[in-house]
Amino acid sequence: MNTETQEKPTFNISELTADQRKELVQQLKKEEKEKKIKTANSRKALEDLWSEFVIKNVHKFMPIRELVEENILETFSDFEPLSKLIEECYGIEKLDQDSFTKTLPDGSFSLTIGYNKTDGFNGNEGLGVDKIKMYMDTLKGDGDNDNLTKLAAALDIFLKPNPVTGMLNPRKVKDLSKLRDMYDSELFNEGIDIIEKAVIYTRTSQFIEGWKFVALESGLTKKITFRFSV
Repeated sequence: MNTETQEKPTFNISELTADQRKELVQQLKKEEKEKKIKTANSRKALEDLWSEFVIKNVHKFMPIRELVEENILETFSDFEPLSKLIEECYGIEKLDQDSFTKTLPDGSFSLTIGYNKTDGFNGNEGLGVDKIKMYMDTLKGDGDNDNLTKLAAALDIFLKPNPVTGMLNPRKVKDLSKLRDMYDSELFNEGIDIIEKAVIYTRTSQFIEGWKFVALESGLTKKITFRFSV
């Protein structure tokens, strides 16, 4: 086996004549231009392929979407008389749940019908944050107790607003509420109460989800799940 390597010929640019240098510069400019054109063409081709892919597959799912929407609206319509019967049987004036789930006694079928929600605030949450931060200041003390200072810093993380929306995270506040007994502070409890009362839940869309068990030819069963929303 021949292990010798063939070295590429080299040249010293200082040995080139003025015309040769000019020709070399023009050649490099030409190659760079051709490279840019090739890149631009490749990206244009990719963009065209992306467009074709998107259009093709959106069209594919549109009929399914329409059918799903019709079925969801029909399911909600079917649930109306059932909800009235639930109110009567359990003595409830008006059902105010965001979702309802029913699973058959043998576990073979299950269906959940409800609304997707977004969390927000009415603007009063800042007053609650101020109360909790007043309590945090009492924890920090004169700075001699390092553990209390760290605890106050941990509380501060729960109260950091979303950098995009500028709002608190209602779920974090709910987790913070679980610490009422630990802190045993009137200031802390007042702050949490104000924030929780400021939370606004808005229904955004309807959804249906569920599952059923189907028998396979092998004798085993398989759980088939689904979730759709409109």
